Amino acid sequence: SLFKYKDDKYAELKVKRNKIYDYYQIDQVYLDGVYHPSAKNLNKKMQIINSKFKSGANVTLFITDKPEDFANSLQVKWKGFKINDVVVVLGVDKTTKKYQYVNVFSWSESSMVEVELRDYLLNSDFNKIETDMDNIVDIVDSNFKEADPNKFKYLKSQIELPMFSIVILIMFQLIITPIV
Repeated sequence: SLFKYKDDKYAELKVKRNKIYDYYQIDQVYLDGVYHPSAKNLNKKMQIINSKFKSGANVTLFITDKPEDFANSLQVKWKGFKINDVVVVLGVDKTTKKYQYVNVFSWSESSMVEVELRDYLLNSDFNKIETDMDNIVDIVDSNFKEADPNKFKYLKSQIELPMFSIVILIMFQLIITPIV
């Protein structure tokens, strides 16, 4: 696999990606080891924000108190994300509520979405996350360019059967059909 690390100390990570609950609700803001008084409101706000994107992007925030190597483990666990995802992993220092690190993962044609989101969020803090979410819309809409799906065709595996196998299968079918 492209996303396999041998020394994964977060192998026990049990985070289901975009778990659907209550018929149509989807988690798009995950808090891991961090408390926010309006956690449910953050999730609802992110759902509204994701519906506003003209670029087709889907932003998911993962806010944690774990060290920076956790972001790679999350990428492994979620199998590299989807083609229109912008996954932002925010590492929060519990004492200052400042971000220790910001990792942004996306398959965007332009890497500016990752650079600008990282720069913007590093200069912010966890207490202003709700106002930061509004600014994420502008950054992602102006910089996200969805990747061409044709670039990923090489990942499809197509194993062609040899002509000898095809002939044997046709003969087998011609013999079995009258018997059945």
